[in-house]
Amino acid sequence: MLHSQASANAALQMEITSPLGPGVVKGRYSELRIRITARQPVSARLQVRDLNGLSLYPLALAQGQTIERWIAVRPTPEVDIAIGQAEVDLARKTLQFQYRASPAIWLEQRLLAELPLSIRQQDIKDWKVFAGTSSLPHTAQGYDPVSTLLIDKQSLLRLNDPQYRALADFIGRCQSLLVFGAEPQLLEALKSRAGCQGRQIDAVSELPDLPQQLARLQARRPLDLPAAPTLLALNQQQQKSSVLTGLLWFFLLYVLLLLLISKSKYVLRYNLWLALIFVIAAWLWWSGEANLQRIEWREADSGDPVSRNRQLIIAGGNRRGDYQFRYPADHRLYAAADLPHQTTRRFSDSDSSSPTLTLAGFSTLLARQLITLDSTSPVAAPISLSMANDKPRVDWATDSLAENSRLIWRGASYPITPAKNIRHWQPETGAQQPLQSAAETLLSQRLKDNEPAILIPLGQNPVDKGWQVIRIAERPR
Repeated sequence: MLHSQASANAALQMEITSPLGPGVVKGRYSELRIRITARQPVSARLQVRDLNGLSLYPLALAQGQTIERWIAVRPTPEVDIAIGQAEVDLARKTLQFQYRASPAIWLEQRLLAELPLSIRQQDIKDWKVFAGTSSLPHTAQGYDPVSTLLIDKQSLLRLNDPQYRALADFIGRCQSLLVFGAEPQLLEALKSRAGCQGRQIDAVSELPDLPQQLARLQARRPLDLPAAPTLLALNQQQQKSSVLTGLLWFFLLYVLLLLLISKSKYVLRYNLWLALIFVIAAWLWWSGEANLQRIEWREADSGDPVSRNRQLIIAGGNRRGDYQFRYPADHRLYAAADLPHQTTRRFSDSDSSSPTLTLAGFSTLLARQLITLDSTSPVAAPISLSMANDKPRVDWATDSLAENSRLIWRGASYPITPAKNIRHWQPETGAQQPLQSAAETLLSQRLKDNEPAILIPLGQNPVDKGWQVIRIAERPR
């Protein structure tokens, strides 16, 4: 455990603890516990500078009040943490971290002695052993480096509310949870909150079989969500064309005005003034609020309460200037990547389990910034997918289905066209069409030979594009 007492003044005192110690995974989140005691009324901001840039959390404390905050950071070797008020530091501390290999499997320490000696000597040498439930994450980002959690039933029942919410986010994104001594009722309650139909949640009864059980869970893991370059390809042509169109009009206008004055005897003087005018015009044209685009890909199994999401934020590129992006309130962010170091992350309601996040930064002309944000959120469409008579069947609970929803199956695309007042649909023989879009092609490539999936458009305007994918719960073998 890493513990640090921050330098402070008469207004407050700040203590910082890293329950899992100074060893962190490069590029991944780690969690800090910050305890603040105010000796007088304080209204200030907690400031954290890490791999994500600058993060700001509002603070308001009464005299004698003590609060505790759990925050997630993406550590650099040195992470600067301060509490500031009107450009004055009330407390400051720099924490030292060390990059280590990824301990993707976490095991509770009290279970270590119960494992067979052969497993302790071979299988768990790269595992992370945590001491007690107090070390488990209180935020969704705290589970960022974890793929599998092994915990005792009694310890699971002792988790506090923030830890339960963080664990729900963890299993919501289809990560593996093994519970020692869990009854069927407990497993069912956990699976009802999980993604991938709860396939990654299981009970452990025979400890010698643990390596085989972990291997089975690993084989059932879903595909990773599409990477940022893949999502960018869904919108790349439009981004390029907007920049090239602007430059083309700029060049044509310059040539036209040059021709108009070419016969004057003061050509050189006019050219110098013309160049100055165009420099000013270009600065005005390309400055201001930067362009901001969002591409989102969501995936869930039929019947899942939550979906796994990846958002690609494209900031700037067509002009220089400030940008700002408010993250959707119903999304539980658990990972972020590629944030420019000058990015500012502003949080509101810092005492909430899911504070509102606003990203702010600055972009330059023809140098766009790509930001990847991973989260979970409630499934957007109450729709289910199953197989009936060897054909996919789509059912929905609402009066209508999202327009332009399509079934992707066996390398073809089927427009979902239900009859009036009917809430189910199956594809007809001969109704298949070639894949219509880059999104349909991408989904088809992610499916097995006989696996169907539904593609639902969420937003299809130049600024906001997204798709919800509903996959069949039982994968074809």
